[in-house]
Amino acid sequence: MTSDNRTKKVRAVLRTAGRAGKVRSMKKIHKLIYLLQTTSEDFGYRFYFHNYGVYSAMLARDIEQWKLNGDLVVDEDALGIMTISLSNPEGVSAGESLNAPSIELCKWLGKKKPVELEALSTIVYLRNRSFDSQKRRAEFELLKPHLKAMLDDMEEAADELYSRASGLTP
Repeated sequence: MTSDNRTKKVRAVLRTAGRAGKVRSMKKIHKLIYLLQTTSEDFGYRFYFHNYGVYSAMLARDIEQWKLNGDLVVDEDALGIMTISLSNPEGVSAGESLNAPSIELCKWLGKKKPVELEALSTIVYLRNRSFDSQKRRAEFELLKPHLKAMLDDMEEAADELYSRASGLTP
């Protein structure tokens, strides 16, 4: 995939999943792209498991380059939380860059908090490694003890994610 295509797709995700082209936290961007790449849309990124869950060094580099190019604006609040904005959200059309299931998934995932996406992407990551339910639960609790209370809800959310991606749910 060319860098230009990847740029258009990520911009479309930010436009669709964010509020007015704004997404709060870098963590949320990584989780959104990972979940979409896993279920419905190829972005060409490689993800690995990091402190806060799935992470792509290439996506982080792309974001830095887009900031330098003026395509993205990153603001940090007094608490150190970043808001990532498209410099020109009106110039982005999701339909030109993303397939229809990805657009719907973006809208659904965009409503989730970063912590929910952290838990959900961890569940999906573990499922993709073919961990059975019991082993997945144990690994999740080891990797994300602070999110243990969310495990059952996020297992259900993962089922819904796959269902939506397959077109079974409108």
